Amino acid sequence: MLISDFDYDLPENLIAQHPPAERGSTRLLVLDKTNGHIEHRHYSDLIDYVQPGDVVVLNDTKVIKARLLAINKDGTGRELLLTEDHNNTDFTHRAVLYRGRLREGEELDVQGTKVKVVSILSDGIAQVRSSENLLDLAEHVGK
Repeated sequence: MLISDFDYDLPENLIAQHPPAERGSTRLLVLDKTNGHIEHRHYSDLIDYVQPGDVVVLNDTKVIKARLLAINKDGTGRELLLTEDHNNTDFTHRAVLYRGRLREGEELDVQGTKVKVVSILSDGIAQVRSSENLLDLAEHVGK
């Protein structure tokens, strides 16, 4: 499996920016596992599919603008995707490299903020650090 397998275009207009005006009106994709039939329903219809003994898992995650466009000292573009935070205080994060090649110790510029490559891990993942909170930076200039 390659990291590039997860790279795809998602039109901005398909990304929810705000909760729906009417609770329960969000879309629900239903797959009938017996025949492969797909239905497009609404979240308020979920009760029609839940049976006694079923488990419903709620996802309470927040989507962040985690893709950072960076430039190295040679002016070559790099694209990073922040993957973890774990509430650290030294602004160190794991990042998946989407474009280009990183070297340990390399410094990148993200809209005027310096991001240093601390170490190269496996599978295209690097440990990066900044003097500023990278999640705050991502919120302001991330994609």
